[in-house]
Amino acid sequence: MTEAVLKIANLNKNFGGIHATRHVNLEVNEHDMDAAFALAARISVMVHGEVIATGAPKGIRANADVRQANLGEE
Repeated sequence: MTEAVLKIANLNKNFGGIHATRHVNLEVNEHDMDAAFALAARISVMVHGEVIATGAPKGIRANADVRQANLGEE
């Protein structure tokens, strides 16, 4: 695991129950995609200030626009 994933896992451990118990959402700006996938139930991906995709981590990981923007894939 990357250092960012470990940090996010610690955040999730400490704050993960907030949404379930208090219905409060947290916004995290994270560029490490593995860390974002580990923490979030819903992700929005922005490129140059524009949202290009929003959804569950599985859908975001498979999204062709996200893969092109973040991984340079065709």
